[in-house]
Amino acid sequence: MKYKTENEMILDLMPAILGALIPRRVKCYAEVPRYSGNDHTDIVLIDVKMKSVFALEFKLNGPKGLNQQVEYNRQRFQCIGIINAVPKDKNKHFCLYPFTGDDMQLDCICNTLSHRKWSNINESDIAGIYYWGYLNDESCFDAGHAHCNRLSMFQLYKKAIYNLQAFYNWKLDFYLVYKSLGFYSVSVAKKYFKQVLHEKNNKE
Repeated sequence: MKYKTENEMILDLMPAILGALIPRRVKCYAEVPRYSGNDHTDIVLIDVKMKSVFALEFKLNGPKGLNQQVEYNRQRFQCIGIINAVPKDKNKHFCLYPFTGDDMQLDCICNTLSHRKWSNINESDIAGIYYWGYLNDESCFDAGHAHCNRLSMFQLYKKAIYNLQAFYNWKLDFYLVYKSLGFYSVSVAKKYFKQVLHEKNNKE
């Protein structure tokens, strides 16, 4: 099975992947910022109960490039790559999984997601940003577009601050929020913290 676009591949595969993860309560988000600028991960899965995340990168071909993306992500959170081809040197890319339509390939992907350790929000600052930032959002796996509306990291960070504070009835001081989210320097994080409080107060 050959796909014409990454988006077609993702839309076809994700329902099967999410179905295989039942009964875990897993939410799914597309085009997720991983650093500053236009730097996004195709899909992030969030296990709501376990408060942990796992990322997926997709490519039609080009295992070397996909492997670089995956290893880049793995510096901060768990990630595998799914490629619509069978790389000749697949043994060199242990975090890449081919999918060309074979049910056994799909089983391998799903088994990996079911048994590999996910990144917990207490062990990864960016996992915490994903968990709190997308806390109230509906799942979406419409990813793989060349151009689309994407949140920047600072926008997701501010959403995470807002959702975290709302969850605890706006009783957390800056340092408790920073302990949960981290990521930025103290001065930058404090700037976004103050912006969120200012925006909230202006709405009231």
